[in-house]
Amino acid sequence: MTKPTQHKLNLYGDKIVNTTGLHGADIASQRMDELDLEALRFALCSSEALEKVAIDLGCGLGFQGIRLAILEWRSFLYDMLDIHDRIALVREVVGVQDLVFRKLDLRHASDDDFPSTIGLVFSQRFIHYLRFEEASQLLAIVASKLHPLGRLFLSASGMESELGLSYAASEDPVEVRFDILAPEMQEKHAIYEPVCLYREEELQNLVLPHGFRAVRIWSSPFGNVKGIFEKV
Repeated sequence: MTKPTQHKLNLYGDKIVNTTGLHGADIASQRMDELDLEALRFALCSSEALEKVAIDLGCGLGFQGIRLAILEWRSFLYDMLDIHDRIALVREVVGVQDLVFRKLDLRHASDDDFPSTIGLVFSQRFIHYLRFEEASQLLAIVASKLHPLGRLFLSASGMESELGLSYAASEDPVEVRFDILAPEMQEKHAIYEPVCLYREEELQNLVLPHGFRAVRIWSSPFGNVKGIFEKV
């Protein structure tokens, strides 16, 4: 497999910072985007009645979870990439103790893998690595644990982004859409696993059945889909 070169990936100037080597660049290690900032604003301004427990699904190198821990939220990070040593170092150097990493394939997550009450759910450019049904099952679990005042911050790679160019599953309904990217997009973005790309209304259709309403849904200039949701 050819290793991608350090070209610019997009209009933001991001470059490849590998995680597993199959799941694309770790963007959070290079910059914060609007969804990152919205989640941090919520964490800073949340109600005193909200239990300050956050989870980051598909955390990559863990930057957002670390930020939340610094803001004095108990932060649980989940990924297939093993970052135990990194998190231990952060706890030692930064002095934040409420930071927990769990190595887990979230396709097989169960109720017991998550805290009993959650105030903030964050997942940035991860959910598209799951089939629609798998993503729905995962959201059902975390929704059942989300505090009534909590929020979900979620993004997915977009069908209208360049990742959708020559994507073989582009005409499939989102419920069955799951395929690898076109070869040139695999090489450029280092995404070699099958994905389910989303449109805005499809992300909404994934989330709302689990007792949410949309606070805001939008697409980034690159074309990825982002949403902020709260309990109904």
